[in-house]
Amino acid sequence: MRLLDLPAELIVLALSHSNIQEVHSFQLVCRAADIVCKSHHASIYRALAVHYDLAQETQTLEQLLASRRLYFDWLKQPTVDSEEGSALEEASLVESWQDYVKCHFLLERNWKDGKYVVRPRFDANGAHRIQIDEVEGTILSTRTTGSLRSECIKDDVTLWTHFATPAWAHCEFDNGFLIWGRRDRTIEVWRRDADQINDPLPACNPHDDQRMQYTQSQKQVLEAMEDLPSDSDTSESDSLAKPKQATDLVAPIRGCFQPFGLLDPPTSTSASRYVHPHLVLATRLLETVYVYDIPNNRLAQTISLEPADDGRPSTVYYVEHSRTHVFICTEDAVHVYSKADGKLYATVRTDIVPDLWLVVPRVPIWPSKSVGIEETQRERLIAVNPAQTRPHASGEFCAVHVSPCGNIWVIMNERNYILVIIGGNEDPTRMRVATIVLNDPELVYLAFDGHHIAVAGSQGIHVVSLDRYRDPTVDSERTLTRLIKSHVLLIPMKHVDMRSTSCLQLTDTAIWHVARKSLREFGSVITSLDFASIKV
Repeated sequence: MRLLDLPAELIVLALSHSNIQEVHSFQLVCRAADIVCKSHHASIYRALAVHYDLAQETQTLEQLLASRRLYFDWLKQPTVDSEEGSALEEASLVESWQDYVKCHFLLERNWKDGKYVVRPRFDANGAHRIQIDEVEGTILSTRTTGSLRSECIKDDVTLWTHFATPAWAHCEFDNGFLIWGRRDRTIEVWRRDADQINDPLPACNPHDDQRMQYTQSQKQVLEAMEDLPSDSDTSESDSLAKPKQATDLVAPIRGCFQPFGLLDPPTSTSASRYVHPHLVLATRLLETVYVYDIPNNRLAQTISLEPADDGRPSTVYYVEHSRTHVFICTEDAVHVYSKADGKLYATVRTDIVPDLWLVVPRVPIWPSKSVGIEETQRERLIAVNPAQTRPHASGEFCAVHVSPCGNIWVIMNERNYILVIIGGNEDPTRMRVATIVLNDPELVYLAFDGHHIAVAGSQGIHVVSLDRYRDPTVDSERTLTRLIKSHVLLIPMKHVDMRSTSCLQLTDTAIWHVARKSLREFGSVITSLDFASIKV
C-alpha cells in the first residue's frame, strides 16, 4: 500500500511527528502529496509546534503571539542582511501556524550558523545582574551602586526604579515574580504590576516598608508619565495602559512591580535560584536548603545536606533545581537531592570519567559572518577516545544548570571544560557523561536553557546548540549523537573585558551579557547578541 492511499488523517498524523524539512520533501513528491499538505497545513504545523515544544496543546496562535511580546518583536522589525549589515524591507507578520514554525526553524539555523546582530549599550551606573522580561519587553537590572531598574528593551527608557535594593544584589525573575535579597537574611518578592492587578493571588502579603516603597515608586513613575504622549499617540504595543492622571494608582503600568511578600528564612543564605513556582535558597556552607512556594508565599520544604566525605566545610558556589531535584554545586562536586524525600540522589565529582570526550580544534574550520563585531569562529567538535586522553586537571566546579525537562545537566569547571550529563533524571547509574573541552584557559559564567549552552570565558562567549528540531527527544544515546555532530561558536567580545563578566542570560532569540570595558572602568556594557534579526 502506498502512503498516499492512506486516509488523510493518518498522513497528517505521520507528518506532525516529522520535521519541517521532511514535510517540504513530502510535499514535492507529487501533486497529490502537495494537495494533502496544503489542505491540512494548519493541523500539520500546529502539531509540529506542539511536538517540538514551541506551543502548548491548548494554545491558539493568537494567545501565543500575545503572551510574549519581546519574543515576536523581531518579526515586526526590518530584517538585516547578514553580509552587508544593511536593513532590508520589513518582514511579514506571523499569520499562520506554518509561518510560526518556519520562523523558529530559521531562528535555529541562525544559532547554528552563528548569524546574529550585536547591540551593545553602555550603562554608566554599572549594571550587575540582569533579567529579561519577554512579556513586557523590559530589562531588569540590579546596580553596583544600589537600586533596581526596569528599562524598555528597545530605547533604554527607565520605566520603574526600586531605590532600596542593595548594591551588587543578585536578582531572580520568572513568570512575573522578581526576587532579590536584602542586606540582612530576608528576601524581597515583587510581582509584575499587570499580573497582580489582573490576576491577584490571595497569598500576597507585603511588609509595611514594601508598601511604602511601592507607593513612592509609583508616584515617581506616574509623574514621569505625565510628559509622555497621550493614548491616541501611543500604540497599544508600547504600553499596557497609561493612567489618566498622576493619582491613578490602579491601572497596570508596563515595567512596574508590586510588593508580594518578604521571606525570612530560618538561617542566612548565600545562593538562590527561582524556577517558577519554587525558590531554592542554600546556606553558604553545605548545610541546609530551603524550598519556598512563591505563589503561596510559604516555606514548602527544608532539606538537610550531607557533609563532605572528608568532613571539611564545603562552600556552596551555586544552586539549581528542576521539577524533581535540587542541585548543589561545591568546589569538588555537584550534589543532587530529591525534592520528593529530601535524600541524596546522586553526586557528580570533578574526577568523574566521561563516556565521551569532545574537543575543539585549535584552528577554526571556517568563519561565520556576523554584524557589528569581529568574525565568529565556528568549529566542529571532535570526538576523542577517553582511554587515549591524558587526565585533565580537575580544577573546581563553578556552576550547574539543568534543562526544563530535568534530564540534561550542564556543569562548568573553572579550567577549560564543561560536563554534559544526559539521563540522570531517569536513573543515576545509567546516565551518560560527555566532556566538552574548550579553547579557553578561564571560564567565568554559564547559561543553559535546554537548547543552547553559552559559556563566557576569557576568550569570548562559547555557544553549543542542540538540534532539537531534528529530534526533540532527550534519549541519552541520541543526545550524545547530536553532541558529536555539534559545532561550537566562539564569539569574540573585544569591546569588553570578559574577565569582568557579571551576568550571562539566554532567551530563545538572543544572548545577553554584562561586563565592564576594562577592569579599571566603573560603568558596564550590556550586550545583546540577537540571532533573530537576520532572516536571509
